[in-house]
Amino acid sequence: MEVLKISITSEESRSYHNLFGRLKALNLVDWLKAYIVSVIYVVILGVAFYALARQTALYVWFVVPTAFKLVAFLVLLFIAAMQRSANKQVANLLNKYFVSNLQEEILRGKIRLKKVKVVKDKILVYYRKDE
Repeated sequence: MEVLKISITSEESRSYHNLFGRLKALNLVDWLKAYIVSVIYVVILGVAFYALARQTALYVWFVVPTAFKLVAFLVLLFIAAMQRSANKQVANLLNKYFVSNLQEEILRGKIRLKKVKVVKDKILVYYRKDE
């Protein structure tokens, strides 16, 4: 596995690592998508919790205050929004700084991306070459 290090500006790095910078990167459509993902998470978690422990799930449903359930949903919404924002910012950074010949090799199937990380003022692109 090979690693490509791409330098980015300190402003872009701060925007990526800052909480408010991440939230500013989302528009209304992204917030709606994050909301939909949060609802799907709640449904999946609720069904799994009910399937594993019916009595406890019913107890939680009827005894736990609605405000606590709302806060738990907002936490899931926030997590989904942060993940969507990170994905969107990494995609924008890669489009801006990616080396063009490497991008062509990815499209041809000669290179497979494994992981992309933003560390301080660099983007680390982990990839594997298929010969």
